[in-house]
Amino acid sequence: MSYFGCCSSCRQYKYYCNCHHQFNNRESAFRAVKTVDQAYTNNTIAVVNFNFEQFDLNNEYDGISTFIPKEDGLYYIVANLLFTPEATFAITAMEIQVNNIGIAGDLKNDVLPILGTSLQASTIYPLRRGDLVNVRLASSANGVILGATDDFVPHFAAVKLPLCSRFPQSMLPVNGVAINQANFIQQIQNRRAEIDNMIQNLNSLNSSGS
Repeated sequence: MSYFGCCSSCRQYKYYCNCHHQFNNRESAFRAVKTVDQAYTNNTIAVVNFNFEQFDLNNEYDGISTFIPKEDGLYYIVANLLFTPEATFAITAMEIQVNNIGIAGDLKNDVLPILGTSLQASTIYPLRRGDLVNVRLASSANGVILGATDDFVPHFAAVKLPLCSRFPQSMLPVNGVAINQANFIQQIQNRRAEIDNMIQNLNSLNSSGS
């Protein structure tokens, strides 16, 4: 057999292989867009839905929120979204997660976020077959995760990179821990407490100065 692909034994991309091993040449890529608003309740963790699938080359996106790769490999993953809090001040965090482990994220402290809070994250990360990849959001305020507008298109996408190198079977991000609702929300609350303390200190300095 002669075609361009990655030999699963030789771990090389080439046009032909004489070792008679099986090629691993499936193309893997998808992109999904969020077109529907999603209500959010404060101090909870929401799995963000990206309901409109634009393409899925290897049938790996579930059409709702989760990418499930069919092959091991190195992937580029990207996501962004727009959150409108129902508060004049909000701390909002977004994470790309693999099997409930955060691998990339964004955190914003917004005062009077009239136009919404924009969050985005991207990373290159080794995935294994059957991994569950999705996007989650947590905030100190109630609000709405917005669908697409004329000015902003929230999306979630991934593509398998054409590399043959082997990667660790188990890989966590630096200082990575399994993210559950308790510690994710605790991060938000800790950040809010830090900011409240900063405001109190500034107010004290202003009072003493006057």
